[in-house]
Amino acid sequence: RSNCEGQGDAIESGQGCEVVDIDMLKAVEQGGGGSPLASPRRRRPPFEVELVRSGVHWRTLGLLVSPDDNPKYLIVDDIWEPSLISEYNNEASEAQKVRTGDMITAVNNEAVGGEAMLEIIQSSGKGQTLKFKIE
Repeated sequence: RSNCEGQGDAIESGQGCEVVDIDMLKAVEQGGGGSPLASPRRRRPPFEVELVRSGVHWRTLGLLVSPDDNPKYLIVDDIWEPSLISEYNNEASEAQKVRTGDMITAVNNEAVGGEAMLEIIQSSGKGQTLKFKIE
């Protein structure tokens, strides 16, 4: 046994080893995607978030997103404050708050893939509305 074995299997290579948590990987696969580094949690029903680019924070959506391994989605990597999304989260119910690890599957009712959704977000300006489908 390797001294770096944990609750998963140890893969030894060269001078170090990598511990793979098999149970976590299975949970992620069954949950439909996401990062294996994110802690598994219950899936919420999909919901929509509508943000109007207005007010003091109109320039700052507050979402750091990136394309997922599956190019159909964007993954929320971080949420910044103060921002439009932090203002939304302050008013939203717990079940409808946007969280890191959430998937954005459509922007303005267009499920066009991660790169195209990024373009829609980046091209929006003051006074425009962005509608996100969150899963």
